[in-house]
Amino acid sequence: MWCPVVNMRKRSLQGLAENILGNFVWVFAAMAMESEVKFESLVVKLRKGIEQYKEKYPNGVTGEDIFQAIKGSGNLAERDDLETNTCSSWCRLPLYETEFGWGKPLWVSTRSTVKNTIMFMDLSDGEGIEASVTLKEEDMIIIESNEELLAYASLNPTVI
Repeated sequence: MWCPVVNMRKRSLQGLAENILGNFVWVFAAMAMESEVKFESLVVKLRKGIEQYKEKYPNGVTGEDIFQAIKGSGNLAERDDLETNTCSSWCRLPLYETEFGWGKPLWVSTRSTVKNTIMFMDLSDGEGIEASVTLKEEDMIIIESNEELLAYASLNPTVI
């Protein structure tokens, strides 16, 4: 099961302003049997889910809708018989422009304890992307020894 978090501001039929305080995100799940897993088919299922969302909630969602979606998503993520994968990007969000009164942040990061999660964020200099990766230990060993990946990435670089 692939469960990306999707920014719904651009997809809302209500035309929400970009500078409204708060988030409007939704988790969509695309599922496939192990024998039929292909990235392209998951993308097609994801797009179909977004279209169904827009048809079902043309005027937005209620608090109860959100509660039921979170409840259902949580139950799926806890199942041991499903391999759940999540990948989300916080790139191009103005997180380094945040000012709480003690200066702009030197480093902004997010971490997840949810298995099989990848989160992308811009680096503070805007010249690269940080990937926070949470995988099973045997999968991390493969990633950490992948020479092609290591030619483009640094494992555990300094924060500043």
